[in-house]
Amino acid sequence: MRPATARILTLDSAAAWRAHVRFNGATLAVTNGCFDLLHAGHVESLHAARNEADVLLVLLNSDASVRSLKGPTRPVHGEAARAMVLAGMRCVDAVVVFDGTDCAAELATLSPDVYVKSAEYRGRQNPAEAAALEHCGTEIVWIERDERYSSSAAIAAAATLGAPGNADLRIGSEPNRSSAFPGTDMTGRDGWGVP
Repeated sequence: MRPATARILTLDSAAAWRAHVRFNGATLAVTNGCFDLLHAGHVESLHAARNEADVLLVLLNSDASVRSLKGPTRPVHGEAARAMVLAGMRCVDAVVVFDGTDCAAELATLSPDVYVKSAEYRGRQNPAEAAALEHCGTEIVWIERDERYSSSAAIAAAATLGAPGNADLRIGSEPNRSSAFPGTDMTGRDGWGVP
């Protein structure tokens, strides 16, 4: 397996990588986002995106892009750290950091087979991105977002830590911890220590 840093690409190197993927008959899925404070909802969506094609490239909003979308206190983690975390995930094959509030130019350059986006954006997709995807003939797959998880909610909860009455602020916590992975303990084992 390539080291995580080798999977963080410039747009030019990603275009060459994309040509290699296409030459080998593999399909490319692309998704994008800020991925600040990676949480279980992000992991679920990245795995869902990866299941739509042979390889997955994540277009990651740069720090300046995140600030323009989320405000001056974001991101919590810089783009280099966020890119490294994403590139270190087994389901992610490549990461490209992009500036701007949309990734239309990157989508046009990469011409993915599949674009995976949260269903919360259905009906309000960025027009430039939609045009780029239509021009490329890219299939759009909408995935449902797990409402239990949110970086913004986690940041807000962390800001109130230590306040009276805030004993448990775990985001997405389950009353029965084993219900997250039915029939297993939280490690994915079957209760007998067998994966």
